[in-house]
Amino acid sequence: MRQVLSSLLVIAGLVSGQAIAAPESPPHADIRDSGFVYCVSGQVNTFNPSKASSGLIVDTLAAQFYDRLLDVDPYTYRLMPELAESWEVLDNGATYRFHLRRDVPFQKNRLVYSHS
Repeated sequence: MRQVLSSLLVIAGLVSGQAIAAPESPPHADIRDSGFVYCVSGQVNTFNPSKASSGLIVDTLAAQFYDRLLDVDPYTYRLMPELAESWEVLDNGATYRFHLRRDVPFQKNRLVYSHS
């Protein structure tokens, strides 16, 4: 009986210690807020887009690391603004003029301008 009681006390202590040590995550926590998340089938040999050999991996990695002028809506496949707030098609499609957003940060404290 004494051994059973001792075992129960040890188990209760371990469980209560884990409950105290493990912080509870908010109900709607997004895993992307905690760092870089990359899910892909197959094997990735590098996370450097300039050294990746597969076109799909290069495109996927580049989308995670670099902002682009435009993005593609995954449901409608329509172009959506990203760095460009709007764009014009000129000369029957031979020329495109992009109007950049004014609030785009470059590095930490500088903004990006078209003349940069």
